[in-house]
Amino acid sequence: MTFSLTNKRKIQFTVYTAICALVMCVSACSKKDANANAKFIGTYAGNNCAGIAVANVVVTAGASGSLISVAVPAGTGGCALDVELIGTVSGNNVTFSSQQFNDLCGNEVTVSGTGTLSGNTFTINLSGLNDLSGSSGSSTAYCFTGSK
Repeated sequence: MTFSLTNKRKIQFTVYTAICALVMCVSACSKKDANANAKFIGTYAGNNCAGIAVANVVVTAGASGSLISVAVPAGTGGCALDVELIGTVSGNNVTFSSQQFNDLCGNEVTVSGTGTLSGNTFTINLSGLNDLSGSSGSSTAYCFTGSK
């Protein structure tokens, strides 16, 4: 089987075009994944589980494009402090895997949970944290719903 010079060039052009298209697709997909956390970043004003307005929740970029950092309260009363909880973003959802902290009184707090972004509304549901709504601190869950 022999190819003419014109056919060889057509084949080379087709292969070159296919490779370029593949590289552009991989590049675009990588950029999208690299900035998965961008839509979460911001300051959200909202309420806790009981519908009581709480301090703003601030979401910042994590160490990679799929991570976010969220400051949330841990502990109650004079023991309370804000901790930086790291979450992994996938689409409009975030997962907070189990993380351990100590409150200001030395009590160990283990936190895990989920979050969802719908438009500009961010909802967080965590277990292991106390909901600082002025209650006695017997709650073991923390939730927040707020908007940018």
